[in-house]
Amino acid sequence: MTVDPQLLRLEPVRPACSHSGRVCPPGEEQVTTPAQTITEGTVTPRVRRWPVGKLLTSAVALATAVGAISADYNETHIFNPTWTAHGKFHDAQTITLAGTTAAISLWQLWGPGTPSRSRLHWAAVFGGLFWAPQVPALFFPGTAVVDPDHPTQPFTWHHIPVNQVTGGAVTVVPLLAAGYLLAARRLRS
Repeated sequence: MTVDPQLLRLEPVRPACSHSGRVCPPGEEQVTTPAQTITEGTVTPRVRRWPVGKLLTSAVALATAVGAISADYNETHIFNPTWTAHGKFHDAQTITLAGTTAAISLWQLWGPGTPSRSRLHWAAVFGGLFWAPQVPALFFPGTAVVDPDHPTQPFTWHHIPVNQVTGGAVTVVPLLAAGYLLAARRLRS
């Protein structure tokens, strides 16, 4: 079997110049990306941008799930022998809520289907849902941010105690807001 040498001849395709959009002569500055499309003899690079908004929202969701497990699934909470079974039940509820809201948030962001503003909205809502009730919980009688039998007091920063409530307000809310705004802007473009 013989193969026509013309079929094996491949000419290199040069990417577009970053300054002109035309095909660059050898040696000039070039824009190269892994994914390129060829249209009528010219090369148009497709630039893949990281979905920063979705990544920020995902980081909050993952930190919520991991944080709840690391803060509550230990000897100070769920394995604390001084806690009642009912108290441990509510702690297990809290851990499960954090994991569930994180999973729903991630599913809305990365699950199958077309990305939409509605999915982004629900991803942000579920990403912050675990954190929202922590402030009003402080107003219930007998509640505290720190366990009295395990006084791992949070540190202070400029006379402000740093704990899950202040930390959530300083990190979760801005990250979710930035993630939502960046992802929404990307949906419009």
